[in-house]
Amino acid sequence: MALGRALDQTSANGERTERDVAAVDTLMRRGGPRLRARMTRAEADLEGATAEVDAPLATYVAAGGKRVRPLLVLLAAEAIPAGGGIAGEQALTRAAVAVELMHSATLAHDDVLDGARLRRGQPTVVALAGTKAAIATGDLLFARAFAELARNRDIAQLRALSDAALALAVGELLQHEDVFSTDVTVERYMERCELKTAALFEVACRLGVLALSGSARRNGELRSSVNAAVADGRAARVDMNGAAAAESTRLEDILGRFARRIGLAFQLIDDVLDIARPLADTGKARGTDLLDGTVTLPVILARECDRELARLDLRTLRGPRQAAVVCDRIAATGALEEAREWALKIVRRAKAELPDTLPEHLTGLLETVADAVVDRYR
Repeated sequence: MALGRALDQTSANGERTERDVAAVDTLMRRGGPRLRARMTRAEADLEGATAEVDAPLATYVAAGGKRVRPLLVLLAAEAIPAGGGIAGEQALTRAAVAVELMHSATLAHDDVLDGARLRRGQPTVVALAGTKAAIATGDLLFARAFAELARNRDIAQLRALSDAALALAVGELLQHEDVFSTDVTVERYMERCELKTAALFEVACRLGVLALSGSARRNGELRSSVNAAVADGRAARVDMNGAAAAESTRLEDILGRFARRIGLAFQLIDDVLDIARPLADTGKARGTDLLDGTVTLPVILARECDRELARLDLRTLRGPRQAAVVCDRIAATGALEEAREWALKIVRRAKAELPDTLPEHLTGLLETVADAVVDRYR
């Protein structure tokens, strides 16, 4: 899907809300022509990477959405002062596509586990074609993610994406263990969020740095900020490459930590929206997590101040109407505002820890992304 169409697409079913479009459009305008061109290439390659999947099965996982994760890949690359030429731009595009493909794969598999009928307001793969087709679609998208990134011929990038994939799987297993539980702690919930959501946000920024800096070093275009006063030419090159690698690692860590916190806040707000917003806003029925037995932060906080909610067995809920009644009860406790405040604190910390050494325009863009995460519920 071309970026122009993606930015213009709005619908009442939640696939792309006006607020989503406004946030992305603001980032594109502030990011300038280079960021817009990079996102356009990523969108085109994403469409090509999923061309072998039948359109009815791939559309909702491969198109639409807010594209937060590939955007983070591209924003992280803005921290690299010298690009890697054509090869670097190609590597960056592949990294952005790989991250979005992995995210899309998790959605297909999540819908199988949850028995979800809607995603972004559209019928899910499992609803359209059954469990086997949905699992196969998710598997294909996972495979395509690694195949795409392997073309960059960089073991560090593959290792980073593999670590994120492992975290996603472990987080899913922890959530499955906690289904319908009445004693999930905040700490346990946060651990799940770190694994299931934040890890993929983190790897997005890490890959943005790795993809561009790796190509730049291989092309000899990256220059160290350290002045190496070494007489021997070969020794100077070795020192320069070492300093460049150290700087790349430093940027990975800085931007990775930032993205991990943003991902955590993103999940908190998603869980608030499940309680607060109707189908027209979120693309799924209100209280879907409750019906699935997924215990989220609003539920945990509400149980602490409402004895009836604390005693409620989520397995007794029968359909969206009963779930909506419980959603209202949770909202009445103030748990949604409290959960949003948790997300705001996480975002404030993430922004505060961005170093002054980052380019000023990049800091502004990252802060805009962070604010957009929590502004989805206000």
